[in-house]
Amino acid sequence: MARNKYANSDHLADFETLWTIFLDMVRQYSTRIIAFADALDECTTQRQAFLDALRSLPEDIDIRFCVTSRNYPNIDRAFTDLNSLKFQKVGMTPEDDITKYLQASVDKHEELHSYRKDILEKVPRHGTGIFRYAVRNLNVFCSD
Repeated sequence: MARNKYANSDHLADFETLWTIFLDMVRQYSTRIIAFADALDECTTQRQAFLDALRSLPEDIDIRFCVTSRNYPNIDRAFTDLNSLKFQKVGMTPEDDITKYLQASVDKHEELHSYRKDILEKVPRHGTGIFRYAVRNLNVFCSD
């Protein structure tokens, strides 16, 4: 087991050690693994190491990654470099996500139907991609 193999390691904060442990764990499964790496843009110290690790994924591992990040040019370029059959970029802005949430919420609350156009135009624009802003404002609209 990977945990026992590295139990006495003093380097658990080291990315290479953690990546090796991760790959050892993944190899224990005979089915495809789906891994999520959220907020890559917030990873400032090990981002390049993670991207390099993705570039050199061993062929014997059947894994898919879902990586989320704000749309920053340097991260976008990094994934453009990774563009192959292994990697597929799905472009979705925070505003898209917010708009989908707002549409579903407005549809669910009949009292908001008459304000639909204003909500769907103004809330995403003023929230500048911050999902919490949209949720908070919608909660205000729906409160008694």
